[in-house]
Amino acid sequence: MAALAVVTAVLVAACGGGGSSSSGGTESGATEGTAAANAETVSSSAPVKAPENLVSGGKITFGTDFTFPPYESIENGEQTGFDVEVAQLLGETLGLETEMIDTRFSVLIPGLEAHHYDAILSAIYITPERLEAVDMVPYFNTGNVMVVKEDGEYQPKTPIEICGHKFSVNSGAFVESVIENEVSKECEEQGLGSIDVQVLPTETANYEQVASGRSEVILSDTAVTAAQLAAEPQLGLHVSSAPGELFYSTPGGIAVPKGEEELFNALTEAVEYLEGNGKLEALRKKYALAPADTAEVKQAEAEAGGN
Repeated sequence: MAALAVVTAVLVAACGGGGSSSSGGTESGATEGTAAANAETVSSSAPVKAPENLVSGGKITFGTDFTFPPYESIENGEQTGFDVEVAQLLGETLGLETEMIDTRFSVLIPGLEAHHYDAILSAIYITPERLEAVDMVPYFNTGNVMVVKEDGEYQPKTPIEICGHKFSVNSGAFVESVIENEVSKECEEQGLGSIDVQVLPTETANYEQVASGRSEVILSDTAVTAAQLAAEPQLGLHVSSAPGELFYSTPGGIAVPKGEEELFNALTEAVEYLEGNGKLEALRKKYALAPADTAEVKQAEAEAGGN
C-alpha cells in the first residue's frame, strides 16, 4: 500500500471555533472518560444524528488533496474552496467539528482504507472502478475541457484529436483511465498514432507541463480550468474545445469505506438535508457546478455490480 503523504492537517471548526490539529489516527484502549468527552462534543441539537465510530471521536475527518482549486487549495496558510465549504456545512449539520487532511490524490483511497480519516472529500468522481473499492455519496456534477497553449498550432476540439500527441494527467484522475483505455483504443483502431501519456502528481503540474511545451494538452475539470487560467494568465493557456462543451460529464461524491453503513447513512442524510434547505445548491452555484446527475450515478453503480 502506498505511503500516505500528509502535508497539512488544519483543523476547520464546523461552527467557526478553533482547535488543535491531530494526525487523525486512533489509539487503542480508549477510556470511558474520553468517550464521555467525545459524546459531549457532538451537538444534541444537530439536524442529523452524527455517526459514533469515527477515527477521532467528536469530529469527522476528511482526506483532501489541496492542490485542486477551486475545489480545495491552501491560500495564505488557510484551507479554502468548494469542498472546504461543503465540509463546514456537513459539520454544522452533524454537530461535529471537521478536519481536512492534505493528502495527494493517488493515495486518498489507500489512506481511507488504512483509516487515516473517516471519508474522502476531494472532488472525487464517481466511477464504477472506484465504487468497487468505496461507497460514495453524490453531491455535485462536472465535466472536462481541453486546455492547450493559446498561441500554438495544435488546437484540438475533441478527445480523439489527442491521438499522436503528448497528454499530461494527474495521477489517479478519472481522465487518466479514460485516455489510457477508451481514447487510446480508438486511436489504435483508427490508425491515428498512440498517445504519449505523462502522469504527474498534481493538476497544477499539468498546466505547467503544457505551458513549458513538455506536454501538449490536458483534459481538466471545467471549474479547475476557470480558476487556473484566471490565476495564472502568464502561462499562456486557453480552452481549445468549443465553448460550453464538456467531455465525460461525471458526478462527484464523498467516499467512505465499504461496509461503514452508519457513516454512509449519516453523510447521505446530511447531504439530503443540505439539498432540502438550499445551502448546497447555493454553494454549487457559487462555484459554477451542477447537482449530481442521478442517472449517471445509477449507471456507475450498475457497472460496478449494483452496489
